[in-house]
Amino acid sequence: MKFTNFVVRLSILALALFALSIFLISCNSQQNKSKDQKEDSVTNLKAEDFPHLQEQLFALSVADDPAGFAQKFLLDFKEGKIWVKLELKNEKEQLPSGYQIKEHARAGKYVEAQVEVKDLRKLSQEPQIEYISPLQKPLP
Repeated sequence: MKFTNFVVRLSILALALFALSIFLISCNSQQNKSKDQKEDSVTNLKAEDFPHLQEQLFALSVADDPAGFAQKFLLDFKEGKIWVKLELKNEKEQLPSGYQIKEHARAGKYVEAQVEVKDLRKLSQEPQIEYISPLQKPLP
Protein backbone atom coordinates (compact mmCIF):
# COMPACT_ATOMS: atom_id res chain seq x y z
CA MET A 1 0.00 0.00 0.00
CA LYS A 2 2.79 2.43 0.89
CA PHE A 3 4.58 1.59 -2.34
CA THR A 4 1.43 2.28 -4.40
CA ASN A 5 0.95 5.70 -2.71
CA PHE A 6 4.58 6.52 -3.38
CA VAL A 7 4.24 5.62 -7.09
CA VAL A 8 1.03 7.68 -7.43
CA ARG A 9 2.63 10.71 -5.80
CA LEU A 10 5.76 10.35 -7.90
CA SER A 11 3.63 10.11 -11.06
CA ILE A 12 1.66 13.26 -10.13
CA LEU A 13 4.91 15.13 -9.43
CA ALA A 14 6.40 14.02 -12.75
CA LEU A 15 3.24 15.09 -14.60
CA ALA A 16 3.26 18.51 -12.86
CA LEU A 17 6.94 19.06 -13.76
CA PHE A 18 6.22 18.10 -17.37
CA ALA A 19 3.30 20.58 -17.55
CA LEU A 20 5.46 23.31 -16.00
CA SER A 21 8.27 22.72 -18.49
CA ILE A 22 5.82 22.93 -21.43
CA PHE A 23 4.44 26.20 -20.02
CA LEU A 24 7.92 27.72 -19.59
CA ILE A 25 8.98 26.71 -23.10
CA SER A 26 5.88 28.32 -24.61
CA CYS A 27 6.46 31.56 -22.63
CA ASN A 28 10.06 31.75 -23.79
CA SER A 29 8.96 31.15 -27.38
CA GLN A 30 6.49 34.07 -27.14
CA GLN A 31 9.20 36.39 -25.77
CA ASN A 32 11.65 35.43 -28.52
CA LYS A 33 8.97 35.92 -31.17
CA SER A 34 8.11 39.45 -29.97
CA LYS A 35 11.81 40.35 -29.72
CA ASP A 36 12.41 39.09 -33.27
CA GLN A 37 9.38 41.05 -34.53
CA LYS A 38 10.74 44.24 -32.91
CA GLU A 39 14.18 43.71 -34.47
CA ASP A 40 12.59 43.00 -37.85
CA SER A 41 10.45 46.12 -37.65
CA VAL A 42 13.53 48.31 -37.02
CA THR A 43 15.64 46.62 -39.68
CA ASN A 44 12.84 46.92 -42.25
CA LEU A 45 12.55 50.68 -41.76
CA LYS A 46 13.99 52.92 -44.48
CA ALA A 47 15.04 56.56 -44.33
CA GLU A 48 12.84 57.36 -47.33
CA ASP A 49 9.80 56.32 -45.26
CA PHE A 50 10.50 59.40 -43.09
CA PRO A 51 10.98 62.27 -45.56
CA HIS A 52 10.65 64.95 -42.85
CA LEU A 53 13.56 63.49 -40.87
CA GLN A 54 17.15 64.16 -41.93
CA GLU A 55 18.92 60.87 -42.85
CA GLN A 56 21.57 61.12 -40.15
CA LEU A 57 18.84 61.45 -37.50
CA PHE A 58 17.01 58.49 -39.00
CA ALA A 59 20.22 56.43 -38.76
CA LEU A 60 20.61 57.56 -35.14
CA SER A 61 17.04 56.49 -34.35
CA VAL A 62 17.70 52.92 -35.50
CA ALA A 63 21.31 52.65 -34.27
CA ASP A 64 22.20 49.85 -31.85
CA ASP A 65 24.44 52.31 -29.99
CA PRO A 66 22.94 55.80 -30.30
CA ALA A 67 25.55 57.34 -27.96
CA GLY A 68 28.42 55.96 -30.05
CA PHE A 69 26.73 57.01 -33.29
CA ALA A 70 26.16 60.54 -31.97
CA GLN A 71 29.75 60.84 -30.78
CA LYS A 72 31.09 59.68 -34.15
CA PHE A 73 29.05 62.30 -36.02
CA LEU A 74 29.43 65.09 -33.42
CA LEU A 75 25.73 65.18 -32.60
CA ASP A 76 24.73 66.85 -29.35
CA PHE A 77 23.40 63.74 -27.56
CA LYS A 78 23.02 63.14 -23.85
CA GLU A 79 20.95 60.65 -21.82
CA GLY A 80 18.84 59.50 -24.76
CA LYS A 81 18.10 63.02 -25.98
CA ILE A 82 19.35 64.91 -29.03
CA TRP A 83 19.44 68.61 -29.87
CA VAL A 84 17.67 69.29 -33.16
CA LYS A 85 16.26 72.07 -35.32
CA LEU A 86 12.54 71.61 -35.88
CA GLU A 87 11.13 73.36 -38.92
CA LEU A 88 7.42 73.89 -38.39
CA LYS A 89 4.87 74.35 -41.20
CA ASN A 90 4.59 78.03 -40.27
CA GLU A 91 5.68 80.36 -37.48
CA LYS A 92 2.30 80.22 -35.70
CA GLU A 93 2.41 76.42 -35.26
CA GLN A 94 2.65 75.00 -31.77
CA LEU A 95 4.98 72.11 -30.99
CA PRO A 96 3.22 68.72 -31.11
CA SER A 97 1.97 67.49 -27.75
CA GLY A 98 2.71 64.09 -26.29
CA TYR A 99 6.50 64.39 -26.58
CA GLN A 100 9.19 65.48 -24.17
CA ILE A 101 10.40 68.48 -26.16
CA LYS A 102 12.62 71.00 -24.40
CA GLU A 103 12.44 74.19 -26.46
CA HIS A 104 15.60 76.30 -26.30
CA ALA A 105 15.04 78.99 -28.92
CA ARG A 106 12.55 79.95 -31.61
CA ALA A 107 12.95 82.15 -34.68
CA GLY A 108 9.94 82.27 -36.97
CA LYS A 109 9.08 78.71 -37.88
CA TYR A 110 12.43 77.30 -36.64
CA VAL A 111 12.79 75.84 -33.15
CA GLU A 112 15.97 74.62 -31.48
CA ALA A 113 14.94 71.87 -29.11
CA GLN A 114 16.03 68.76 -27.28
CA VAL A 115 13.97 65.63 -28.00
CA GLU A 116 14.09 61.93 -27.15
CA VAL A 117 15.87 59.90 -29.83
CA LYS A 118 13.18 57.24 -29.57
CA ASP A 119 10.58 59.85 -30.61
CA LEU A 120 12.35 61.19 -33.71
CA ARG A 121 10.58 59.04 -36.32
CA LYS A 122 7.12 59.51 -34.85
CA LEU A 123 7.68 63.24 -34.28
CA SER A 124 8.71 63.69 -37.92
CA GLN A 125 5.29 62.42 -38.99
CA GLU A 126 3.34 65.02 -37.02
CA PRO A 127 1.35 67.42 -39.23
CA GLN A 128 3.01 70.52 -37.68
CA ILE A 129 6.52 69.33 -38.59
CA GLU A 130 8.04 70.27 -41.95
CA TYR A 131 11.55 68.92 -41.28
CA ILE A 132 13.85 67.81 -38.45
CA SER A 133 17.62 68.28 -38.74
CA PRO A 134 20.44 67.84 -36.23
CA LEU A 135 22.33 70.55 -34.39
CA GLN A 136 26.05 69.89 -34.34
CA LYS A 137 27.79 69.63 -31.00
CA PRO A 138 29.89 72.75 -30.36
CA LEU A 139 33.60 72.05 -30.51
CA PRO A 140 35.61 72.99 -27.40
